[in-house]
Amino acid sequence: MCSSDLGEPGTGKTLIVKHVVSRLEGTSVILVTPDELGRGSIRRIFEHARLMAPCLVVLEDIDNIGAISRDIAQHPILGELLVAMDGTDGNSGVVVVATTNHLGFLDGAIRSRPGRFDRVIHVSSPSVSVRRVMLTDQVNRFGGNPPELDMSRLVKETDGMTGAYLNEVVKSAFIRCRQRGATVIQDNDLFEALSDVKGSRTMSMEGPRGDSMEMGRDGLFA
Repeated sequence: MCSSDLGEPGTGKTLIVKHVVSRLEGTSVILVTPDELGRGSIRRIFEHARLMAPCLVVLEDIDNIGAISRDIAQHPILGELLVAMDGTDGNSGVVVVATTNHLGFLDGAIRSRPGRFDRVIHVSSPSVSVRRVMLTDQVNRFGGNPPELDMSRLVKETDGMTGAYLNEVVKSAFIRCRQRGATVIQDNDLFEALSDVKGSRTMSMEGPRGDSMEMGRDGLFA
């Protein structure tokens, strides 16, 4: 049984995996990050997983493992992963969960072949009701629970933002609040912070703009 979490950075894919892990009892967990992988590593990981079964293998940012097309270059780690997931050794008692920011970058043998990943779960940006809960929780944690904040406006103007950006807005507002010597976040703190965070987000998506350089989305990562 394998599944993958898909979504842009900051939507909470890793948090979902952590929650799943926290609810498992009597199950071994192997967390694998891309920087830990090299030739032969996938094979050894699955060998250990079979010995430790029942075992959950978590592959963080799997696009960094399977993003290279075999039409362009040999990819030994990709080959090892394909063999490990449904090879001749069998994986009884081993469950694989992977996270990715770029499903389209994955090799087709991982992305679409039956038996590799049985479920693809899209983790989208939070809805209106979820943003309200998340922002309220963050403001209460950092901002002294001010009752007069225009939370409805804040929820509306953060449409499309991931949880990581929501957290950054409130933390930035808290810093502004402390810089002016106050202990309670005000509307001005939040909306000035929101403007800054939106500006930073645009810069990261589109790059700097000016006479000497102009890059669109195709030139940068998302």
